[in-house]
Amino acid sequence: MHEEQLRQNRPDLYRDLKRRGALEDHLKSVQRDAQSLYERVLADLKGQHPYNPVDWKNSREAWEGALERSAQEFVLHDRVLVPDEETEKAMRHGYTD
Repeated sequence: MHEEQLRQNRPDLYRDLKRRGALEDHLKSVQRDAQSLYERVLADLKGQHPYNPVDWKNSREAWEGALERSAQEFVLHDRVLVPDEETEKAMRHGYTD
């Protein structure tokens, strides 16, 4: 997914990484970072929102699934998706959508 995001939203960077033979290393690095971040975020969420059988109708699986989806969503936006140059510039200047 990250590769497709680069190709669509940052074609110059994508071509440069490919030309230098650095694309695979870059993708592997993003994957490692994303996995590490996911594990940290999931652990943090579990600490902040401990399982309560009353809230989750005795379904530990539903609780874990909800926290996993939240962690995945965070990682997706923080590490995997690649904003286009205009969006990135706006973000640097404090604009949010």
